[in-house]
Parts: sequence; structure tokens; C-alpha cells
Amino acid sequence: MRGTKRHWRIIRQQGAPLELIRGVMSDINALLGRGEMLKASGRCTVVRLRDAGGADWTARRYNTKGPWHTAAHWFLRSKAGWCWLNATRLTQAGLATPEPVMCAEERCMGVLRMRSLFVTRYVEGRSLWEMVATGELKGERLTEVAVQFGRIWNTLGRLGIGHGDMKATNFIVDSENRLSMIDLDSMRVHRNSLMLARRRRQDLERFMRNWKDHPAVAATFSAHRGTT
Repeated sequence: MRGTKRHWRIIRQQGAPLELIRGVMSDINALLGRGEMLKASGRCTVVRLRDAGGADWTARRYNTKGPWHTAAHWFLRSKAGWCWLNATRLTQAGLATPEPVMCAEERCMGVLRMRSLFVTRYVEGRSLWEMVATGELKGERLTEVAVQFGRIWNTLGRLGIGHGDMKATNFIVDSENRLSMIDLDSMRVHRNSLMLARRRRQDLERFMRNWKDHPAVAATFSAHRGTT
């Protein structure tokens, strides 16, 4: 595909910063290079960006892995596309996740998907894992977060949603002790009740493995999870 013309297809909310949109269209590497690197891996690059008005945004670029992997995903919904869809679902359900503002897909020959980008408002906070590991989340603060997790868990079940990647690093706690979900590309709606039950079981097992060395924390989350 080298030399084939590519373009970016953009979906955005009203109020999305025009300078970020222009940056994606002109030179996405230069745009991300101006930001603060939060995560860099072969799969995903996460950057904090500040616009001219002083507002902060989180940009997640999902990278291509190689020719065969890229070809297999040409016609599928991109990871940024899944994030956009799932963030919208969560927001409509009243669950906390950083506000989605833009989804961009790099297209080749008009329809083939390459890289993708998901932009949200930046939420100042730290991962749930870090807050527990450092001992900062305990007592009443831990109970408050566990209650929020119980609400999230039961709402996802009611909506028929499997999370798909319930690592503690995919939850953040802000300065007001509010628990939010991030990194939503693995989240799916399951119409089949058996598939949903299986995914929910896997999700819960993965979440509780976060606390294998923190039995008191595990007990607190279990006590406030509910029954579904």
C-alpha cells in the first residue's frame, strides 16, 4: 500500500477543537509529538494535548501491527471506532468515562482502515491500581470507589455488555474520588445470554486478580459488587 493515497475520516462532537482536527488532517505525527507522552507501545500511543485555549485532551492513536494484521482489519470497525461507540453507550447509561470528542480513521483507497485515533477530554486522575498499590485508596475512600464499581458492574450486566479488559489500570480515580472507565476498545454487547455470562465471569475473574496481594481490597470490592 506504499504510495497509495490515504485520508482521515473524522467523526466529532460539537465543540471538538478545530486545531486538533486540522492537526490530524495535516500531520498527525507532528500533532502527537507536541503533547505529553502518557503511554507508548506498538499497539497504542497515548498523549495528553493542550489546545490554544488551555483545554486538555487525551488522544489515543491505535497503530498498525504489520501487513497481515492490518489486512485482516481493513473492513472491521477500528479500535478508535469501538472506543467511540462504547464511550457513547456508557455516557448515555450514566456511567463515568472521559467525554468522547473525536474519532478519526485513516482510510486507504476510500474504505480500507489503517490507523485510528480517539480523542476525549482529559481527566486528571490516577489509575485504580496505582491508588491501591500506594496505599492512598483505603478506608472510606476505598468503600466509596467500591460502591461505584458495584454500580458500574451491575449496569454493564443490565445492558448486556462485557468489558473485555478489566485491568485495574483501565479504571481511573479523579481528585473527587470518582471512578471512570478508560481504554474501551474491547467492550462488546452480547445478545446471547450464555456468551454474556461467560464474558462476565471472565471479566470478574480478571478484575479480582488485580487484588490477589490485597485481600482486604478484594473483600471490599466483593462486598459492594451486588449479585448480577
